[in-house]
Amino acid sequence: MNDHVINEAEKALLGALLLRPEEILEVADKLEPEQFSSAQHKAVYSAICSLDVDGEGVDPISVATKLAGKQELDVVGGESYVSGLLSDAPMMIDTKQYIKIITQAAGLRHILNVTRRATASVEQGGEPADIAATLVSEVSKGALAEQDEVWLKDVLMEMSETGHKPMEGTLTTGITRFDSELGGWHPGELILIAARTSVGKTALALQLANHIAGCDKALLFVTLEMSNRQLAERLLASETEVSTAYFRNPNEPDMDLSRVGPGYAKLYEYPFILTGTREINRLAAQAKRLKAQHDIAAIFVDYVQLMRSIEKTNRRHEEVGLISNGLKAIANNLEIPVIACTQANREAANEPLQLHHLRESGSLEMDADIVLLLHEDGDDHVKVKVAKNRNGRAGSVVTFRFNKAYGVFTHVPTVDF
Repeated sequence: MNDHVINEAEKALLGALLLRPEEILEVADKLEPEQFSSAQHKAVYSAICSLDVDGEGVDPISVATKLAGKQELDVVGGESYVSGLLSDAPMMIDTKQYIKIITQAAGLRHILNVTRRATASVEQGGEPADIAATLVSEVSKGALAEQDEVWLKDVLMEMSETGHKPMEGTLTTGITRFDSELGGWHPGELILIAARTSVGKTALALQLANHIAGCDKALLFVTLEMSNRQLAERLLASETEVSTAYFRNPNEPDMDLSRVGPGYAKLYEYPFILTGTREINRLAAQAKRLKAQHDIAAIFVDYVQLMRSIEKTNRRHEEVGLISNGLKAIANNLEIPVIACTQANREAANEPLQLHHLRESGSLEMDADIVLLLHEDGDDHVKVKVAKNRNGRAGSVVTFRFNKAYGVFTHVPTVDF
């Protein structure tokens, strides 16, 4: 787009706002200062919006005074430049057209800047897959979507028409007690499964994921601690009740192998997608693509502390916070549940887990809609506490028998409190 045209559109819009301040509110709802191409126009527009928000009159003198108070009057070219915007304002004002020109130009500049950074990464020998994923993610960020307003009465009407049915996109867990306590997994939720090492959080995540895939709903499983083959072995073990030892040593004795063939055949049909993506921005781009291509219904992450953020920080808890925020954003943007395993702090070694034991970041607790805390209770029993349930009752405890050989959780129908 021609730079002269963009500059003239920006000047015309600013002049129009000085001439007709009553239009400022409508324009401010659609345009941000950073979308202007020059520093002087950004400063003038910010001053105009600030005066309007404060309920003050908007005219060349008040705008110049505002800029002077911020030491920005010289940046824009002095009082004469501000006055000139008003005197040069076009007789025929079309603010919608000016906004369109400015927003399109801003979008193109953003894409150009992103591609330049990607080119620099290519020249530095970066990983192609990482560069491509970052490129897609950053370009998407530049698409400034308008905020839709919705009347409460329309939401209530929709609710009355659907009654008390589960919201669209709700998934069952495959565990009756969980479904009765939590109502299943809901779109936009971030669910955390927290435990110390070797208690069974990965096994529980796999069991929950296997149920969703068995309902013919595609899902993405982010496996960061195990290889794809190891994960497949654990899925086969839980499906066939044949120990994972067999899949590593076919000569392992004393096993009933009649179920192995049917297990392979059953899992082969499941829409179960595996990835080892560690970087949260890349995962966001990957998930968006898979949602469009395969309509994935859920994402599982094993586990949070093994992920990375593209944003550099020297503090690990800040990075985990960025990852936590990113997972919640993925859930919201794609309107699917994200179920993530997370480690507990070492200080929780000899006591039942609490929310404050979530490792390395308070953001995990804040961002999560549901937190399930796993605690060993004897040799083969695991108690799962619903420690947080943003939209329902929390505090209940469900007892399971955990068969470690097969990685299977079986609900023990006791009186759980």
